[in-house]
Amino acid sequence: MELPNYSRQLMQQLHALRKEKQFCDCSILVGETLHPAHKLVLAASSMLFKSVLEGSDSISIDTDLLSSQEFSSLLDMVYTGKLPPGKHNFTRLIAAADSLQMFDVAIGCKNILTDLMKQTSVETETESMNPQVIKHCVKEPSELEELKRDKNSFEGKKMD
Repeated sequence: MELPNYSRQLMQQLHALRKEKQFCDCSILVGETLHPAHKLVLAASSMLFKSVLEGSDSISIDTDLLSSQEFSSLLDMVYTGKLPPGKHNFTRLIAAADSLQMFDVAIGCKNILTDLMKQTSVETETESMNPQVIKHCVKEPSELEELKRDKNSFEGKKMD
């Protein structure tokens, strides 16, 4: 017998516990910000975290790789399966997720990027692009062209 939604509810509870800083047994330092988390969740989401956290309770991540806010978004995605609302630099998020061996998260970000670009393409073709959609998803108008290049690059890699 299978319990419907059990996995999703369990992850929601783990996410709530992390937000309340309860039962967190490791921390990730990004810049000056400490991000408490659960080793088990991080180890399940990343081979790199699994390897590093076997012998340590903390990890430091260089802000050249990603900002504290970007790491927080990735961490939320690990716990919830969703990218938090807001403006995101998808290029940096995907590169950081790949570097941290968070491959499912990287794929999720690529899928979000692809969906965004499909929506943008459809809206562009009809000459009725909704600037609110773009404004919500990219920080600067110049990033739209970067997103298009990223999408083409990722689609090219999928073909290989």
